[in-house]
Amino acid sequence: MFGHISGKIRFLITFLMFLFFIGFPLKSQVKSNDSGKTDLARLIENIYGQDDLLYQGRFYREPNPNAVGNPYFIDKNWINADIYLRDRTFFSVPIKYNIYTDGIIIQINHQQYMKVLVTIPADLIDSFRIEKHLFINVHHLTGEQKKQGYYEKVYRGKKLYLLHYSKHFSDNYTSMHPYGYYSKTYSNLFIVNGNIWTTCSKKREFLQYFEPEKKNLKKFLRKHNIRFTRASSGQLFQLCKFADNQLGE
Repeated sequence: MFGHISGKIRFLITFLMFLFFIGFPLKSQVKSNDSGKTDLARLIENIYGQDDLLYQGRFYREPNPNAVGNPYFIDKNWINADIYLRDRTFFSVPIKYNIYTDGIIIQINHQQYMKVLVTIPADLIDSFRIEKHLFINVHHLTGEQKKQGYYEKVYRGKKLYLLHYSKHFSDNYTSMHPYGYYSKTYSNLFIVNGNIWTTCSKKREFLQYFEPEKKNLKKFLRKHNIRFTRASSGQLFQLCKFADNQLGE
């Protein structure tokens, strides 16, 4: 009888030791995975928490998925962005920037193996950077309530110079475009002076804004071979910096 009991005790001790040694590396692995979270995972936790129920109502469905073209900045591929959110920076987060709806889309794992697209609430993001393009959320600009969305910061001097990108969708369905099509990318330059926003979508409007220095600005445009409506962000930076420096105190 005692031998039988001793055998059971030996078996129980062996089984408990087996669980201890098996469980130890598993616990270590979980800790390692947690410390190795990507910035995308940290971003998701900061915005949505860890409860999948918070994703409800934020799933992203691409508008007009069969249309010719796409609604995104640069192209439809995932691009890495640094996102600035509540004094924190999340580096190299794969996003799509929809300039038709002016929204940021990320991809998350949902219900174990399923990947879904969700939008980031616009009021949470302070700014984000794609390559050399820094976009700021004008919702956070002091005293500005009428403007919404993301604008690329071109230059800040005596005034603030912002560039806004957009695309249009055409629902003029034809045999060539049976599901409609997206336009090319449009951009408008805004000069912000306090609460006053001035649109300069054409060279004429820009020159009129700096009327006293119009002659110098024309020379600058010719010298640097800048075509205003086709200027790159770098060229606009040079132009706006030059123009801003011509302003009196």
